[in-house]
Amino acid sequence: MAETNTEWTALLDPVDRLSEVMFGLLMTLTFTGTAAVTLGEGGTVEGILLAALGCNIAWGIVDGVMYLLRTVTERRRTIGLIGDLKTGDTAERSDAVRDLFAVSHSDKLTEDEAQAVARWVLRVSQGVEPVVLRREDFRAALLVFLLVVLSTLPPVVPFMIMEDVSAAMRVSNAIAVGMLVLIGWQLDQYIEHGSRLMRFLVPFIGVLLVATTIALGG
Repeated sequence: MAETNTEWTALLDPVDRLSEVMFGLLMTLTFTGTAAVTLGEGGTVEGILLAALGCNIAWGIVDGVMYLLRTVTERRRTIGLIGDLKTGDTAERSDAVRDLFAVSHSDKLTEDEAQAVARWVLRVSQGVEPVVLRREDFRAALLVFLLVVLSTLPPVVPFMIMEDVSAAMRVSNAIAVGMLVLIGWQLDQYIEHGSRLMRFLVPFIGVLLVATTIALGG
């Protein structure tokens, strides 16, 4: 089981995974945040929950497809740049290396350094089939979808088990803030070096974004 979990978590880096959870959570909060207004206009709790779930399913699909499109674009670009390394002259190889890595200040690479990198890239790419999409990419897209959709569940549970909508709203908001703190804490763990900024910054930004979205009618 641990190996299976590791395989799935390796499909996306920690920032991507946490960003998808945060995105799904904020999408849900835009629905639950307007619950009182919606109910006052004749809506139902079930309708709010179905709308939140349906919206996150739709955006989970969109995010998964966009992940695949981004992967195709980046991989095709890399394949093309490696082709330039194979066929280009010395100057073209240096330019291709800088484009390949797109590192800040890559223009400061010396000619010898750029050529050394070009030789290394050509060596490690020998015999490697240039595949645009792999099975792991589709699994990663599925993971994106699941993260967005499953992040809907915790904030909506109070509305499913509590009759008092106002109380359910408070509990739901507390759960959402707790999840945002946890996301920030995980980002701090990823940053390391004693970082404690994200556990405070992420909830603040999350609440601000939700408030802005609701105020603009989202």
